[in-house]
Amino acid sequence: MIIIKIHVYSNERGDAVAKAAKSPHVGDYRALVHQLDQFLYCELRLIVLEIRNIYDKKGLLKLS
Repeated sequence: MIIIKIHVYSNERGDAVAKAAKSPHVGDYRALVHQLDQFLYCELRLIVLEIRNIYDKKGLLKLS
């Protein structure tokens, strides 16, 4: 499931970057790239936190 999301993200980001390069005077495309990056970052962060919590519940995570 995450692979599909990364694939869709890559396509959407590539399209937005191409449009931003083609029309540098339009700030909306740059904002779209930033928004896509921020959304994926938040989603990946939640996944990593969920994995960490699973390991912590099982006692497999040893933090210093």
